[in-house]
Amino acid sequence: MDEKLLLEQIDAFVAENRENVLRDLKTLVDINSVEGQPQPGAPFGPGPRKALEAALDIAAGMGLDAHNCEGYIGYADLPGASPTQIATITHLDVVPEGNGWTGSPFDMVRRDGYVVGRGVADDKGPAVLTLYAAKFFKQQGATLPYTLRILLGANEETGMKDVDYYLEHYPQPAFCFTPDAEFPVCYGEKGGYGGWLVSAPLHGSLIDFQGGVAHNVVPDRAYALVRADASALKDTENVKVTAEADGVARISAFGKGGHAAMPAGTVNAIALVVDYLLDCVGGWMEEFSIDGLRLDVAYLLDENFMRRLHSYVRQRDEGFFLLGEMVEFDKTSVIFQNPKDKRTEDYITGRFG
Repeated sequence: MDEKLLLEQIDAFVAENRENVLRDLKTLVDINSVEGQPQPGAPFGPGPRKALEAALDIAAGMGLDAHNCEGYIGYADLPGASPTQIATITHLDVVPEGNGWTGSPFDMVRRDGYVVGRGVADDKGPAVLTLYAAKFFKQQGATLPYTLRILLGANEETGMKDVDYYLEHYPQPAFCFTPDAEFPVCYGEKGGYGGWLVSAPLHGSLIDFQGGVAHNVVPDRAYALVRADASALKDTENVKVTAEADGVARISAFGKGGHAAMPAGTVNAIALVVDYLLDCVGGWMEEFSIDGLRLDVAYLLDENFMRRLHSYVRQRDEGFFLLGEMVEFDKTSVIFQNPKDKRTEDYITGRFG
């Protein structure tokens, strides 16, 4: 086909289907498809299943051959001259909506030339556009050299178990492209690491510490509950202190969230809480001119926290010392890191070791 004619046909198709694209996108965005509890036929919860079913209904309405793969994933085919598949893959699940919305994240609206709602860019918008790309070729009446398969996932955000299921039960396409990135071409992806950070049992002033709504987002909200007089703690630009109960203060931080893959410009609310707690030590140093801290059950404190505390106080006073209650002497190198601390360690070791 002549390239100029093809481009003219594409432009005409886009103009003709603009409102249809926005209508179908709203259908999907208005569905809360955050992962939920598994149910029969809905391995990722009712939300992702509902979004998958809605997308397959859209595909079937275009005349595509739509299939639901037991609720894990779906696909819509445009048969070609060869059964060999050239595929696209998008996903219909979304991360939790988070905070800061001025309207409902699951009620897509048009505003100042934009569409606003959870998933319009990641990844329901691209899902709709891939379906319309298949619709375009179908309307032209030409048979493509290969079968075009539009894969619609339901678990990209929280584990990719949809793809695992598909590869176990269905043939792998000869080539697959995903319009789920900002780059023109991606070949594979960077590796990912997920894990749980678990503290020792809380015995001191820290009662609770929470932040974040998903593993792959920079948290914009976090808080800590501490045993302290809330009236003695000051608010800062991004941190507010409120009385939770008798002798308990809630330290709430308000950052700027974003996708963990693009952290530039975000402000991690968990870090704001940690910095605030450390700044309390700085306040004691300034207001009361303290030159050291006594740490009960120091052997139970997290080693990374101790290193950060060391760095924090030593930047303000190189002679600042820490006196720690130790049972496990293999950890003394973490607690005692300057000459004053070392002499304390030697004394304890000589007296009790």
